[in-house]
Amino acid sequence: MLSGKIIHDGHDYSVKVGSVTVDITQEVHDLIALACRDRSRALLQELTELRAKHADIVDRYSQIARIVLAGGAGMPTG
Repeated sequence: MLSGKIIHDGHDYSVKVGSVTVDITQEVHDLIALACRDRSRALLQELTELRAKHADIVDRYSQIARIVLAGGAGMPTG
């Protein structure tokens, strides 16, 4: 296998192997976009799981907020 060099000149990317240079800018941008999409999906999944996990806490907080705003009306007495 021949060794090559990846060249980044500010915006464009290319690979140079011997005297042959190939522009890989689009491929690099596609890989970056794919990685961003994958990370976004992972973050969305984490957020969905976190919301489900803490739904009970949010519901309890909402109940307490309603009781406080109602001046204690509806407060459990047991």
